[in-house]
Amino acid sequence: MGSSGWEAMKQALKAIRDGSDMCLPLKAACVGVVEVMELVDRVRDVTDDLAELSKRIESLVRILDRYDPKVAGNPTPDVIQQRLEGIATALNLIKSTIEVKSGRRTFQRYLQSSKDVLEVKKLFRCVAQLVENINVDVMLSVETEAIRIRQGVDKLLRLAMLDKLRHVPDAGFHAQDGRGCMTNTRVDILRDLYSWGSNPRGRKIYWLCGMAGTGKSAIAWSACDFFRENGLLAGSFFCSRTAAITKADVKRIVPTLAHAYAEANALFEQALFEELNRDLDTASKAIDRQTRQLLRGPLSDVYKATPGMLPVVFVIDALDECSDPSATETLLRELITVAPHIPAKFLLTSRPELHLRRQLESLKTFARIVKLHDLDHDVVQADIEIFISNRLSEMRQSQPDVVFPQDWPTRIDAERLASRSGILFIYASTALEYVRKDPVQRLANLIADSAGRPMTKHLDDMYNQVLATAMDTDSYEVGEISFMHQILQALVVLQWPMNVANLAYLFGVSAQRLRSGLQGLHAVVYVPTSDNGGSVYLLHASFREFLTTLGRAPERLYISIPDSNVLLFNACVKLVQSNDPPSPGMTPSLDLPDIDGEFGNVVEYACQCLMPHLIKGMPPATLATLDMLFLRNLVSWLDSIIETSRYQYSLDTYGCIDILEGTASEAKNEGILEPGGLEYLEEAIKSRKERWEIRSDMDPYPDEDTIWTMTSSYELNEFKV
Repeated sequence: MGSSGWEAMKQALKAIRDGSDMCLPLKAACVGVVEVMELVDRVRDVTDDLAELSKRIESLVRILDRYDPKVAGNPTPDVIQQRLEGIATALNLIKSTIEVKSGRRTFQRYLQSSKDVLEVKKLFRCVAQLVENINVDVMLSVETEAIRIRQGVDKLLRLAMLDKLRHVPDAGFHAQDGRGCMTNTRVDILRDLYSWGSNPRGRKIYWLCGMAGTGKSAIAWSACDFFRENGLLAGSFFCSRTAAITKADVKRIVPTLAHAYAEANALFEQALFEELNRDLDTASKAIDRQTRQLLRGPLSDVYKATPGMLPVVFVIDALDECSDPSATETLLRELITVAPHIPAKFLLTSRPELHLRRQLESLKTFARIVKLHDLDHDVVQADIEIFISNRLSEMRQSQPDVVFPQDWPTRIDAERLASRSGILFIYASTALEYVRKDPVQRLANLIADSAGRPMTKHLDDMYNQVLATAMDTDSYEVGEISFMHQILQALVVLQWPMNVANLAYLFGVSAQRLRSGLQGLHAVVYVPTSDNGGSVYLLHASFREFLTTLGRAPERLYISIPDSNVLLFNACVKLVQSNDPPSPGMTPSLDLPDIDGEFGNVVEYACQCLMPHLIKGMPPATLATLDMLFLRNLVSWLDSIIETSRYQYSLDTYGCIDILEGTASEAKNEGILEPGGLEYLEEAIKSRKERWEIRSDMDPYPDEDTIWTMTSSYELNEFKV
């Protein structure tokens, strides 16, 4: 009675048994239930609903087929495994129930009671429900997997689209090796930057300009970190000519910035993809098209969707490191053009190179311009001293195996090293890297000025890079490069600081011509904006040492101090050539130079410094071989200097007279000059000694404040008369 439904259930369980190798508890349960069902000969009042239940239960086979253990990489999900084990438990309960209800007769078993049959059917109905539950789980799992696959495909498509930008992954601030500014340093400049970036109505461009080594990149890194933490950073690009070539390619900047913001902002990404779908090769196009299609267009769309959004900040560090100055100018023009029309600001840092100054210095009402080398030097020095003191203390703590003197590092050590650094953070950081390998001895070497190549290499590389660009034969004529070199020669040996106008007058050129010669040197030479204010001077004493030390500067850049003094001697001679040469044995008739005219201080310089330049440019033996006419002109020069010397301290005139006297004596011993000429020279020198002594008595020493004002700028460049 009812055997067809009972038989159908057995067949369903056998099918599950055969397909459940991935779940052994389920397999064992099916085996057990089928065995007890085989022993039951008659089942009372089994209706067709058992056959229907068998179909529902047998649907489990399709699920089992999805997770065939023979197929590699097709594991059964944990949730499905747990569900299968739950079905196994239910089947074991059915087995026990059938055994109890059918009795334990020797040859046959029966399910006689309708109540017993209903209880077994109820249990099978539970199994059917469990199977349906697992079907739901599988469907959800399939849907989840489909979503995951779809998301994976979308991600691949998204990455493929972003790859079209050809961005530079290691150009962002997070990929840079260096650290930002140390705590409690650069406080004012960072506060100004943070305020600018956070102000929605601030100027659209902030140009942080600084000579080589003044710490621009560290400031940019700190700014990026602040903007990121406050949700303002859209993207960054740290240019570098010494790293991968891609970091010096200006055409990679805009695509990289767009890529960075697309990863952070879904609306921008969507708008960007719409642009890329219209032109997949935008990243390879001209910079003006890049800027319009990758920044202006998408950012405008984002602003339309979120009109209240705060302007985001893009940071581009070391623009001067880009290999193509013309393309860099184009980028600047485009940023200046699009900035007013998009919800974005741009922080730019660079050395004061000509092609950058041309674009940015004319935009003072549109751009915030800060020149690091113009900041209060005392504040910068204090920051550098904090930086040095902290790094030296960290060095001591991190090297417990090194025996340090009890008071190392002393405050005096930090002050001396900071003083040597001037305004150059790069000098301080380079010095600290040098010290790290042997802290006690190497710090002593630095203080004693005996550090060698391990200390100077990094600085030399920086100076070489700057000068290689400034004197590039592909960009400048040979004559232009020669003039640049002459300017550097002059700055190395100049006895007094000079402004642009005066230095130009000394060279016999216009101020504009001198500025043209300095165009490529702004990273290492300070050039005041006014022709008649401030002084032109070398960035740092280490640059002077680089230029004048054989083996550090390349041969074509090397500056010989004697040759440089001869160069300025000749320049000085041209300014006193109006003097009438004296006749032998007669007092010279001298038309004294005009020291009260527009360039009187340059003429005074020529009069007072002509002889020191000559002495430093030629050894005494060479001076003694000069002809009589030249020596007569030196006597004329001596008259000029006696008449024009303003202060006794300004030149050791008496020492110069001694030099001339020694030169005459050597000429006499060598028989170079005729006796009449020697007599004239000796008499002339004697009379000039007397005149100088009278002049010295008439002109008192200046007060200390005047001396400090005149000499402080010399110390900056370590000028020594």
